[in-house]
Amino acid sequence: MVAGMVALGIVLVLVLTWFFQGSLEWFPTEEQEDTVRTVAGELAVVLVCVEVGLGSLLWYLGRGSGGQLRSAEDERLDHGE
Repeated sequence: MVAGMVALGIVLVLVLTWFFQGSLEWFPTEEQEDTVRTVAGELAVVLVCVEVGLGSLLWYLGRGSGGQLRSAEDERLDHGE
């Protein structure tokens, strides 16, 4: 899961670079620049939401285990089953 968060973080940086650099054409029109900024902004929002969701899930899964992820087997053994 951490590798997925790192990969999404890298993609987020690339999308934000695209947002600030604009269209990668030599002579883009204003309409093309607006379209690139709109799409890149929407992608950035989606990726940030996914990052927050994965981070929250990782925190939730590791919350009761002293910072370490626990398996279903560990939970079952703790409850004496």
